[in-house]
Amino acid sequence: MRLLWLASLQAVLCVKSVPRFDIDFDKPPQERYRAIHEYFKESSRAMMNSTKKNLAVHFSDAELAEWASVVKGVAGEETLQELEGILEALGLPEDDFDTLLLSNVLYELASPTLCSGVVAANPQGQVIHGRNMDYRLEFQLPNGSVEDWPNVTYEAYYFKGGKPVFMSIGWALYTGVHTGMRFGGWTFEQNTRPGNNATQNLAAGKKGGIPFGWFVKELLATVPDFQTALRKINSTSFMAPQYFIMSGSQPYEGAVVSMDRLAAESLPNTPPVRFLGPGNWYLLQTNDDVNKLPADPRRPLTNLCLLWYTTEDVNLNNIWDLMLGPTLHDYLTVFTWVAIPSTNYSKLALPGEPAPTSLLQGQLTERSSASEEVSAVRQMLSDNGFADSFSATLAERFMANSLKKSPAILGGNGKRWHHVVTDEGISLTRADAI
Repeated sequence: MRLLWLASLQAVLCVKSVPRFDIDFDKPPQERYRAIHEYFKESSRAMMNSTKKNLAVHFSDAELAEWASVVKGVAGEETLQELEGILEALGLPEDDFDTLLLSNVLYELASPTLCSGVVAANPQGQVIHGRNMDYRLEFQLPNGSVEDWPNVTYEAYYFKGGKPVFMSIGWALYTGVHTGMRFGGWTFEQNTRPGNNATQNLAAGKKGGIPFGWFVKELLATVPDFQTALRKINSTSFMAPQYFIMSGSQPYEGAVVSMDRLAAESLPNTPPVRFLGPGNWYLLQTNDDVNKLPADPRRPLTNLCLLWYTTEDVNLNNIWDLMLGPTLHDYLTVFTWVAIPSTNYSKLALPGEPAPTSLLQGQLTERSSASEEVSAVRQMLSDNGFADSFSATLAERFMANSLKKSPAILGGNGKRWHHVVTDEGISLTRADAI
């Protein structure tokens, strides 16, 4: 597998507050993302530069041309015009268009991520969706400072006819949706699934498979209800294997789809779609199939933590505690997002930020915070000889299974680096120093 893992995993981030932008579908496509990229102009240009160098390291010119041709063929004219508008806003030449295009399909190019998602229902069937996005893609600004995904994260509200239709958590350069909510309708989250291979994904694209992000944006814009959205997703051919975690505004609407390449449930050992219900009050998805042994301890440890919960405990405080707790949240987490489609609740926390507790009062029946359960898990880890940073180290070691076998990467300064895996996790060392 060719990996797009860009620069150091050790930088200290200086992250501004997350801005909100309104994206109007009634505007010409070239204008929709202009304000965003004027705001993030310096960071976006640095991301483009870093992405271009790393694509060149991991793919030949011929392979990049082939990828660009396939992706252009499925993107649609409106999406291509949106990207042209971004290029104009950044003041970049037309020669950079393919780099911008491919930065929108990093998942299909097999860029390694983690991620976790939970959908849970209270006794009335109201569903809460919690999501951790775990990823790193660092880039260096002209002044030498290093930024990462949290620095270019924003909230987007999409409008049609002057009315808000859906929202998403967005990133500069990216025009698809990996995390979002249709107002009054349903939520969506995409997670990495094993088997995400760039060569196989490209072959699937030639057979009609599509990237997920632009498809989901169109789905959120046009489909108001959970059941129809789930049905359309299950009948669509995607380029890559992945997990889709969804919740709806109606009682007990929640599902996890384990999507195979090109067709849902096409492989014999793929888990069937899992649904919420009165007898199945929560669904947890990390980055491995639930009918197989876990690839890392996040799933079993979180399920252990949830033994202290019942459906009576499903409220915003406890879902925030779970998503920010030691079994799911780690140093790779770009953001934590919690949403309730039945009330249009949607809140975001960046790394180091606490849950927005001041906004939780009166949302649902309250119970005391789950801090006792979180403390119990921490104590259990400590009793077994693990440090308090156990979760972060686990995430690093999980990533190391791929990273330690990957070729040297190219940093923003043009120097080659190797990942060095130790008991402390992952660090970067100059390639000429080992």
